[in-house]
Amino acid sequence: MKRKLGILIEGSDCSGKTTLVNRLRSQLSPQGWYSLSVSHRSMNQFDRYLTKYLDDEHIIYDRSHFSEIVYGKLWRGNSGFTTWQQQFLSDFVLNNFIVVLSQAPRDILIKRYKERTQIQSIDISELEQVQCMFKTVMNDPRVIQYHSINSVSLESVINKILAPLGVLDTKTNDLKQSQIPSSKKDFLLIEGANGSGKSTLAKLLKINMVGWSVKTLDYKETDYFLRYLRAYGLCKETIFDRGHISEAVYSNILRSGQSFNNQELGSLNEYIAKKGTILFCNPPLAVIKDRVSNSNYPKHIREDVLGGVVGSFKTFLDSYHLPYIEVDTSNDKSVDDAIRHVRTTYATRTYQDMNWG
Repeated sequence: MKRKLGILIEGSDCSGKTTLVNRLRSQLSPQGWYSLSVSHRSMNQFDRYLTKYLDDEHIIYDRSHFSEIVYGKLWRGNSGFTTWQQQFLSDFVLNNFIVVLSQAPRDILIKRYKERTQIQSIDISELEQVQCMFKTVMNDPRVIQYHSINSVSLESVINKILAPLGVLDTKTNDLKQSQIPSSKKDFLLIEGANGSGKSTLAKLLKINMVGWSVKTLDYKETDYFLRYLRAYGLCKETIFDRGHISEAVYSNILRSGQSFNNQELGSLNEYIAKKGTILFCNPPLAVIKDRVSNSNYPKHIREDVLGGVVGSFKTFLDSYHLPYIEVDTSNDKSVDDAIRHVRTTYATRTYQDMNWG
């Protein structure tokens, strides 16, 4: 089963959500887990929630963008997201988090509401309506349905949540050491000018990383931001041969325009820094020019501007303070060192490591 970054608990007020969060926190805190309540704030909602989901691992989220969608429609007349932003965030959490929807029968909702002493932001007449809205928004088979009725149902859902995390010994009901690696990254991004050796390095890495695939993100006249963010967020264990950095560099050189605004670039760069590793292929310029001048090499760009292209990649990486590994693909030691570093960081096996017997 794929590693999960965290747990996300949703549901209407009085649905038993907070009790579930507290129980999970008490059981998982010895493993370094903590809870985070994500209530509404007036700001760019997409950037806000994406940043939250990338904060760290081992977080139990008490509410999420699903609440923003439901309560936004109920109280503010809109969800706070465009259609693609809502879809992206939903796909991201359903693929990377254990997602739970907490629900309760009408009589229990009303009983809990009346027992609360603090002032409620929601009216009692809205409880059932909100619960139905959550069911509609979170209608996906990957969502764990928790019917908050009694202690038996609570223990049952706790076991469902903990089992995939590898922290529950089902024989003894004792917690064992978490098997989830901290701060593990999900993908590689190889960038550089034409002729810099990106594609060859991608093939060498694939040989050294069992189960990983290579994906090329060449130019397409489409929604640039969504295309790259969706690829980064949904393609795990992938070696990207080109990404949004190439798009930003070549859009200025070849198309005299910007593919991304500053906010979009900020989101993409933040995502890369947290969940990916950048390999910048940068052999000597003379090597690049020699490769591109080869009659068999596809001519995407003129040879006389290659120096400016290489400089543009370097400027982009440094100006946005992006961490990267520089690889001289004309030097065997530099290539070997990069592959060794990546294999150690990602704890991957080569095909030679496998037992073929």
